[in-house]
Amino acid sequence: MELSDSGALTGRRVALASIAASALLATINIIVGLLTKSSSVLATGVEFAGDVLASSIVLLGMIVAVKPPDSDHPYGHGRIETLAAFVVGLILAAGGVPK
Repeated sequence: MELSDSGALTGRRVALASIAASALLATINIIVGLLTKSSSVLATGVEFAGDVLASSIVLLGMIVAVKPPDSDHPYGHGRIETLAAFVVGLILAAGGVPK
């Protein structure tokens, strides 16, 4: 990534901030949920943990997508963002499946 590519840098910062905030909220909610035996607070913590996973996949996709073309990928790595979005979509769909 070039320093002039401020969009990619901003995207990484936003993804990292999202991961940090969700991780903090997940930790707090899981601990409080376990201590108070509150299933709704615990479920909220697990939901935030899922957000950490999804944001991590997005961040990984952004990091790989800006890599320059190489011999195996002559058109670059930009399509990895589509794959990352698909994986996040699968996670969201899996979360909506009833038990």
